[in-house]
Amino acid sequence: MVDSIEEPKEIHFPQLFQLIEYYGLNEKQLSEATGISTGNISDWKSGRSRPTASKMIVLADFFGCSVDFLLGRTEEKRYKNFDMSMAEALMSKYCGYEPLEKLVIKPFMRNKLYFIYDKNYEKMLEMYSYDDNFDKTAFTELFNKEQGGYSFKNKVYVELVKMHDKYRDYCFCKLLDKIK
Repeated sequence: MVDSIEEPKEIHFPQLFQLIEYYGLNEKQLSEATGISTGNISDWKSGRSRPTASKMIVLADFFGCSVDFLLGRTEEKRYKNFDMSMAEALMSKYCGYEPLEKLVIKPFMRNKLYFIYDKNYEKMLEMYSYDDNFDKTAFTELFNKEQGGYSFKNKVYVELVKMHDKYRDYCFCKLLDKIK
């Protein structure tokens, strides 16, 4: 019988802060998107406090990963023991899937806007139309038309990541159905 389980003295959240940096979010943007106060986020970053379980769940849902991934307890963001690069290649062939990184140009230097070429924008409209709840008009309003494509802000990119993750999951399920 175990007398007691000792709580770790220090808990770091490496993946959480890597995801925040990857998506180019600041504390205010993360706060607005999740409803978690900027003070809490700042305290976590400095090590003054730790997120509650409920806040970790909100963050995991927001970033589309597990709480264990945010805590650094696993390197697997999603599908365990599955080579996603192979799955993505198969999804591309059978479902027309394209990774978001191939469709969107991230901001460079001081430019704070993302960019997507016209053909990639059309591809995204086609891909996301699988979802009966997809609102093409609302989607279109998120972007600013530029010469040769569309620009958009970080907050829109975060939403695109969520939409694209749902689309990837849809394609993955479709791929599994083909294999059966």
